[in-house]
Amino acid sequence: MWRSEEQLFKLQKYRSTSRADKHELDLDADAAVSIMEILDEESLRNLAAVSRTFAHAAHFVPSTHSCETADNLATFKGRCLDTRPFVNLRKCISQDAVIRKSQLEHLAQQFNKDYVIKGIDLSDNQITAQELNKYELWRIITDVRRMLTSLNVGGNQLNEEAALGIVRAVRQQDKTKTLGLARCRIGASGAHEVAEYMRVSSVLTSLNLLRNNLDTASANALAEVAKTKRISLCGIKPDQTEADFSWQSLGPVDAILIASDVSVSSVLTSLNLLGNQIGVEGGKAIAARYMSIAR
Repeated sequence: MWRSEEQLFKLQKYRSTSRADKHELDLDADAAVSIMEILDEESLRNLAAVSRTFAHAAHFVPSTHSCETADNLATFKGRCLDTRPFVNLRKCISQDAVIRKSQLEHLAQQFNKDYVIKGIDLSDNQITAQELNKYELWRIITDVRRMLTSLNVGGNQLNEEAALGIVRAVRQQDKTKTLGLARCRIGASGAHEVAEYMRVSSVLTSLNLLRNNLDTASANALAEVAKTKRISLCGIKPDQTEADFSWQSLGPVDAILIASDVSVSSVLTSLNLLGNQIGVEGGKAIAARYMSIAR
């Protein structure tokens, strides 16, 4: 059941750790689900009360695990999400087909009736455009009663059409300050529509477009708009002082976007690009931005 000895160690540490120190545990979603299957009800309630990761994972218990303990946790899970306006579900969706179906159905049911939630991170879950339609996840994004201020769908398996559909939805609402569209297969033509959205938005401050299918011209065009509107193109927040992009398979075009962020941010002091392939030209682009600031 356990994927690693490290996870088992964390469970053993939980059992032997005082309640005051349990918040220090860092359990991933798979570990949390496994814990749910073997801990007693009281221990589950204690762990759920102190572990954010566990609370997220517990929200996605598949129907096959619907026992008394899971049923008791259901009320807690609803309360937990209702009182937390920004929900981080990065890498929380299982790749097991049966479990994944249950999770996505529950996600749609919960979020499509919960208007307290104002921000959702669904990145790196391998969600496809077909799943967005099948499970009506579009409604989470487009429902005018919710007005998301933060949304991240990067690192999934969305195509350009799906990504631009999201852009059109948030453009119409104009409430989204932070939008993550990394690795969404956006090309040069799609970049033109994204640039138009950036021009007209009155609230957008951070937009992550790394690892898309941009070319040099489209990346430079986006950078020009970003410079005028003071918008990040790599997901850097306005008050962020350090940015770590190490080992992300970034290329020369991504370097253009990073260079733009260097010039847009007034507080960024540390930038890590270790293990990428930005090349000589990418390095020059970033260095040139630093030099222009120094002057």
